[in-house]
Amino acid sequence: MCVTVTNIPTHRQHALSWVIMIKPYPRPSRRVALKPGALRRAREERGLTLILLADHSGVSYSHLAAIEKGRDGISPPALARVALALGVTVADLRSKEHDNGTTPPA
Repeated sequence: MCVTVTNIPTHRQHALSWVIMIKPYPRPSRRVALKPGALRRAREERGLTLILLADHSGVSYSHLAAIEKGRDGISPPALARVALALGVTVADLRSKEHDNGTTPPA
């Protein structure tokens, strides 16, 4: 946790009152790289549009489009939901050679 102490006067408080804000540290982003074209191929084989896949998986249309174009990675929980919606295994979509825990280069 990150604790920030600031001297911010608030309504009905003296100017020297202290405000303590506690914020959690941001969690590192863990993204999984997919095999190039695997998501699009699996989606098109099943006759699904991006909109239908987004509806079935709970992953937004814009995020799925970015993943298909290789501009973004996908989190493991979202990948599991997409694989379930497509009726494939996670291993069918994952790329072993590019999976280093970071977003693939844009």
